[in-house]
Amino acid sequence: MEKDDKPMVESEAPSEGRSLGFFLLLVLFYVLFLVIGGVTFSAIEIQYEESWRAEFRRVRTKFLTDHSECLTDADFEELIMAIYESGNVGISPLNNATGPFNWDFTSAVFFAGTLVTTIGYGHVTPLSSQGKFLAIFYALVGIPLTLLMMTAVISRLRIVTGLLRRFMLENLVVYITPLKVRFLHLSMLALCVILIFFISAAAVFKSVESSWSYLDGLYFCVISLSSIGFGDLVPAEFLNDTLSRDIYLVICLLYLYLGLMSLLLVLETVCEIPETHIGAFFIPMVPRANSEEELCLTDTIKSKQKYSGYSKHVASDEDEPSEESETPVMKSE
Repeated sequence: MEKDDKPMVESEAPSEGRSLGFFLLLVLFYVLFLVIGGVTFSAIEIQYEESWRAEFRRVRTKFLTDHSECLTDADFEELIMAIYESGNVGISPLNNATGPFNWDFTSAVFFAGTLVTTIGYGHVTPLSSQGKFLAIFYALVGIPLTLLMMTAVISRLRIVTGLLRRFMLENLVVYITPLKVRFLHLSMLALCVILIFFISAAAVFKSVESSWSYLDGLYFCVISLSSIGFGDLVPAEFLNDTLSRDIYLVICLLYLYLGLMSLLLVLETVCEIPETHIGAFFIPMVPRANSEEELCLTDTIKSKQKYSGYSKHVASDEDEPSEESETPVMKSE
């Protein structure tokens, strides 16, 4: 490395031993976090599962008892299996399966959007082998393309948010430090995203989806925009009017794209603040001089600079005028 390179400051990053300790603590904390989550969810949800199981057994027994003369247990199991398989492929057994198709044009566009954004609700899946093969190819091409498109949009949105941050710095730096201005700008941006894409959107979903509560709407917004997409709550699932359903699905797809890009914009803004880079505590500090690739690259650059200097020296020697050329030539009269 060049001698004028700045040496690694120990205060900028933890030492190898400290970073390893922080890393092990992070792994232990994460495992503990998963265990606590499993215990908590199990304690809350298992009692509801048991009550649903008991209710299903009661209804099943009552139905078989009331129709024992014309329906056998095997026939009822066959009906239950047909209902179960229909639900797995996205066909509702209600109203004799006369609801809107899952693979009309608008629904297929909605499926493609949730596929390439990795939300994937799972309420509608390809039924044929050709469809499954197409889904694999479409995801392999569409996911990187979606990331590229979102990156391009976010880079332009950052110009707008950068102008706002510059305006705040110019007007507030006399009152608070630039770091506090950056955090204030980040807080304002995050608050706008929360108000628009979570709190307000949840109220809209509650008003449109008659069977949803406000908690259901907020749950759907968080699960969808975090690209988890459980599929237990899906928009327009019980809308039978074709035109209203198509418009509603297009609006929902637009909401998903704008919401995902807004969250990514907030994360990009967080990464612009050096004080928020807590990942440095878990990364081992490797001296730059120990990098074999950088040493090799440095040697290559030095050799090129040496050759370039030699070439310039030769070129300058050739460009210097000789004594013969300096001697004036006598014009013949």
